[in-house]
Amino acid sequence: MKRRETPSPQKKHRAFCDAFEAINGTHGVNLTRHNYPALHGTLQTAATQCTDNLDDALLLPAFDQAVSINRSQDDHSHGLGTLELKFRYYVDLNKHYVYFYDLINSRRFAMHRWTFLQKGTMGINRKDIDKLFYRPYGYFKYLHG
Repeated sequence: MKRRETPSPQKKHRAFCDAFEAINGTHGVNLTRHNYPALHGTLQTAATQCTDNLDDALLLPAFDQAVSINRSQDDHSHGLGTLELKFRYYVDLNKHYVYFYDLINSRRFAMHRWTFLQKGTMGINRKDIDKLFYRPYGYFKYLHG
């Protein structure tokens, strides 16, 4: 049995930088297409370079894994595990990036203000992100159509 080789940190960083893009003043990965397969969703940042304080972004696959496990829980009618769709994004206030678990249309929504108090709670206003999450059959048509 052949062991799968784990990419070195340098290779991971290079792949991240190769996928780093900009659209309408927003920077990140998977903004317009799923060009960075190591992440399930879209990362938007205030950083203009992939090397600008974004090393933590290489740890986001762990967030993907946690969300995936959370969304696939089955309680078999025992009330032990509950399917939760609450985890939609991760915000790093110090490093000014937001990571959405699903691909989003970065042409329609981009983080430009990095303050997150909404009606006394921290978060992104739901109205701002409604209808922006990826749908398997319409995403690219939605982006380009």
